[in-house]
Parts: sequence; C-alpha cells; structure tokens
Amino acid sequence: MKKHFALLVLFLFATKVCLAGDVKRNGGDVLLCDGTYSSFDLYEGEVSYGYKIDLPSDGTYQQIAQKIISRIGKNNPLRQNMYLQQLQDFTSESRFVPSANFTAIPDIGDGVPVPKNCNMVQVVAQFRQSDPQGKRYLINQDVWSALREQDKAVLVLHEIIYREAFLDNPRIQSSVGVRHFAAYLSSTMMEQGTYRDYIKALSFSGLQKAEYKSLTFLLNSGLLENNQITQFPVEFSESGNLLKATLGTSVSLPYLDEIVSCTAGNSADAIKMILKGDKIAIISTCPMLVTMQSGAIIGSATSHMIVLRESDSRPFFFVFGNGPDFEPYRFHLSSESFFIDANPRSYGAVYWDETGRISNLDIIFEGFSKDGLSDNVLTVDGHQVPLKTKNGSSLGQRYSFTFDTNERIHWKLHH
Repeated sequence: MKKHFALLVLFLFATKVCLAGDVKRNGGDVLLCDGTYSSFDLYEGEVSYGYKIDLPSDGTYQQIAQKIISRIGKNNPLRQNMYLQQLQDFTSESRFVPSANFTAIPDIGDGVPVPKNCNMVQVVAQFRQSDPQGKRYLINQDVWSALREQDKAVLVLHEIIYREAFLDNPRIQSSVGVRHFAAYLSSTMMEQGTYRDYIKALSFSGLQKAEYKSLTFLLNSGLLENNQITQFPVEFSESGNLLKATLGTSVSLPYLDEIVSCTAGNSADAIKMILKGDKIAIISTCPMLVTMQSGAIIGSATSHMIVLRESDSRPFFFVFGNGPDFEPYRFHLSSESFFIDANPRSYGAVYWDETGRISNLDIIFEGFSKDGLSDNVLTVDGHQVPLKTKNGSSLGQRYSFTFDTNERIHWKLHH
C-alpha cells in the first residue's frame, strides 16, 4: 500500500485495521508474552538502559500518569504543564476500535531486544493532526482493556512525548528516544538523579527544549532547512551546576513584554545563556530587537548582554552596543520617553532596582559628521540635546539618567 503523508485511509475488514496517511510514525507498541500484555517501553528501559522502574502502584491510569509527569516539575515546570494538559485531553482525543488488529508502524528501530517467545503488538496510532471529530489517537480497544493501569499510563506518556518530538522534528522515523524518555521518567533515576542527569536524558532522547529558572534553552536546532539537526552543547561545572547553554534566535525573559530576538538569517545558536555567581547573563552576537515591560526598550544592536538575578529572574542590568549600520535605539521609560535619533555608535547600560523598576541608565555616544556638526539628537522630556562633534571627528559623551519615586527622569552630561 502506498503511504501518503497528507491523507488518512482506513480499511475496516472484520478484524483488521490498516493504517496509512496522516499518521505520525508512532508505534505505540506493547509486549504480548504468554497471553499477557505489558509495556515495551518499561522492558526496554530495564534491559537496554539499566533503569529500575518505579511506578505508583495504585490509581487509574490517569492518576498514575499524572504522578509520573509531576516528577518533571522540579526541573521542567513548562514541560510538566504541557504534558498534564495533554493527559487531561487524552480520553476526549482518543477513538477506541474494538475487535481489530492494527498493522505495524515501522518505528521501533534496529537491534532492539525483544524477549523470547514474545511478540510486539501495535496498540496506538497517533495522527499528526486531529481528525474532523477532534480525535488524535486510534486505540486497539481489546488490547487496551487487557493492560494494567500502570502499563496504560506509560503508553499514554509515550504518546504525549511522541507528540512533542514530532513538533521538533516532523521527519522523525524512530521512537527510540521517545521510549527512552518514557522509561526514564518511570524510573528511580528521575527521582534520584540530578538536574544534569535530567538534561542528559532529554538530550539523548532527542527532545529539543530544556528549562532553567523559567528560561527555555535548546539542546538541538530542531529540523533545519537542509534536513539536518545540529546538537548544541550544554556546559556544567564539576559540581553539576549549569554554566552555559543556547537560547536560539529568540527568547522570552521574565519582566519582558515578549521577545528578545535576532533578525532573520542569523544562526540558531546566536543567543547564549551564561551563569556566574547569582547572575544569569543573556548574550547575543547578532543584531537584535528588544522589548521591555517596565519601561520599554526598543531597538537593534550588534551585541547585547542582559543580566538577570538568579534568585527571582528579575533584570539587573542590560548592556547594549550599536553601530552606524543599524536602526537607532529608542527608549521608552514609564510615561516619559527619550530616544537616540539618527545613527550614532552608542554604548550603554540600563539598571533595575530590587523591585524590578528601572533605576538608572548610562549612555555613551560617539557621533559622526562630515561638517563638524553631529546629526545625532537626544530628546529628554521634550527637550532636544544636540550631540556635537569637533572638526569632523567623534566626540564621546556620557549621559546618566536616574528616576525618582515619581518616575520622573533626571539626567546629567559628563564632560
């Protein structure tokens, strides 16, 4: 049968269901040994990775799956919340098919151990998108009914992880990494392992995103235009503390409206996160746009460094550098505003107090002019301050700005 990725065709012939079309290559398999069905993911986790399986013993499969997923919360609350929402929707998104066998979806991988005298049985097929009735999962009802609640829980977890993996890599052909992560979460390693162990498990499983202090960083590039995936290194100290990671081409930060983003065409690892002491530095090597929440900063620059307090992820200071080939910076602070007009080379830093309010700002301008007069203008509280040059050369000028309790701007020129 010829498979088409955009079309789902179901043939129902008495006791057999053949799947083709818009099905993500998700095996959703279990083992059948001596008439008993059991989780293949758990078996593989034990024999291939040496994991000691540790599952809740009581409750429905939803309750057991919820407890397993909740283990992620200490390291990865964003992923935990996403998985819990998909768990909540699983039943309503599933169609159970009675008296049927499912044809196998070839995503098991090569060299995978299977116990002697046991068979692999296809239980679930997952569509890339929900069908017109909102169903995403097709489930063999007879096999499902014969599973323990624990095995059902791991099977559902497998489908949820596979759903995320497909978003990172739409061309995924193997569920090896998905099965590994399902087994890892179901083992003592998830409870007893370190944050570093968790990141290693994510990376080995092929999942793209991880999290630190509400900052999402990347373990790989996802599928690129050349159909390749680039792995990004994550550096840890000898004691296991995170030191450096890749944020990609855009990142949402606490106390920012939405985006710190590179302009189009920059490499996927253009923004880095570096940790030192109790500070987190966000460093960019590409022209970027920045939008701040409490007193907006909007502009582009050749380089950025945003430093956050690790304790609460509030901004501490923001360092920027600009060049003559880029758009001018525009700063909007509370009800007042000032901006750099024209195209100066400018450097500066914005500082926040402990409450997250901008407390002061320093800018150094280097204007350029052929006629001895700079075309750069600084506007403060409606007053224009010309930034002059001398004999056509640049003249560095430093301006300091502070903000009182009424959020009024006070500024000073340092000669």
